[in-house]
Amino acid sequence: MGYGLPSPPDAVYQIDETVEVYIAAPGGSWEVAGGYSLTLDLGFEMEPDGMRARGIVESFEGSLSDPIGDLGYLVGTIEFVANPGGVVEVESFPRLSGLSARELSLAGLPYDLFPRLPGDTASAGATWADTVSWHTDPEKAEQSYIANYTYMLVGDTVVDGRNLLHIAVAGELDFFTAWDEPGNLLVRRVKGPLTGFILWDPERGLVTHHEYEKDLVKTVTREDSSFKASLSGRRRMHLGR
Repeated sequence: MGYGLPSPPDAVYQIDETVEVYIAAPGGSWEVAGGYSLTLDLGFEMEPDGMRARGIVESFEGSLSDPIGDLGYLVGTIEFVANPGGVVEVESFPRLSGLSARELSLAGLPYDLFPRLPGDTASAGATWADTVSWHTDPEKAEQSYIANYTYMLVGDTVVDGRNLLHIAVAGELDFFTAWDEPGNLLVRRVKGPLTGFILWDPERGLVTHHEYEKDLVKTVTREDSSFKASLSGRRRMHLGR
């Protein structure tokens, strides 16, 4: 169970994410909800350190309710290196513009496309673990993410005539964001569980479907106040070809 150069050496993924935030602040409560949908075109090639993946976003659309509204646009390409076990180095990823970058980030996208595999033979019931962490410094903000995952091989399954491996996923994540507003430093910390599953195609050596849900508690701290919020959401990734 490990990644190698797919045949053919390219893939197109459809990725959809939804998010819903309920905020209970001193000045009142409100909700922010919405999501996005994008199509990602990837190409692969082998090099001494592993397999290099390069990709572009072919289409993107999405929105969040007020006060953010339209999600704007994506800037940049995705490029990373993976070995048989998973991602080893992320060099670039698409970035959202404007206020939406505070609510949604694509920095973890390579790890979702190539989640950790044992890199060896495994049978039903086998488990393994991984820790995913990344840090970014977008303009006027800072983001830090760490998640501890546990994977379990459930067994074989057949989807659209293809023999796939079903892998259950459970995790605990901790996501920190800080940015400056005029005269006020705002710090947000989101923590909680994540559960989902992966369908992996051993013939192509690619994830064909990765889906997870998260149910998180968010603490927002300003220099003059602090309040709680809840955040729930779902991300689906499906291999189109």
